[in-house]
Amino acid sequence: MFQSLTVLAALAQVTAATADAPQTAVDAFTGLEGNWQGQLEYRDYQSDTMQAIPMRVEFDTIPDKTTFLQRAEFTDPGFPVRITTLINVAGADTNVAISRAGRPFETYTQNARLAPGAIADSWTITFTRVGEDDNRPAAIREVMTRKAESLTVTKEVDFLDDEAAEWVFRNRVSLSSE
Repeated sequence: MFQSLTVLAALAQVTAATADAPQTAVDAFTGLEGNWQGQLEYRDYQSDTMQAIPMRVEFDTIPDKTTFLQRAEFTDPGFPVRITTLINVAGADTNVAISRAGRPFETYTQNARLAPGAIADSWTITFTRVGEDDNRPAAIREVMTRKAESLTVTKEVDFLDDEAAEWVFRNRVSLSSE
């Protein structure tokens, strides 16, 4: 009897953990609500050096539960930057709209793939699309990884106007939940 209760208790814990695990990118994004702070590291194409600047990000879920609002703030040496991003997750596709003062509104659709083995606060989503980077046509890959109270997004590009099929590091955002 005691063994049966122990097995049932263990099964209940596994079932509860599985129920809390994100099954889709929507589930994963929902767990990001709140304030995050950290840094933006990027490769400066002019000097070919790495730069790092402090950054803050706030995530909110819109009532439809498939649309998310991301507000990011950082200081690009000399002036403050505020970027508002609206992200709508629709199955395997993610529709993105970005607003940044002084620039045209940017929209695109990208593929979102949640890696197998995701749990509530530990998962990876890979986003892929074709677009432009540094005014050049490029395949773009962003890998978002959550591990407990930390979140990392790494962007790499493969420029399509050269023969080499190689992914080049572009930037990384490393954040901690406040």
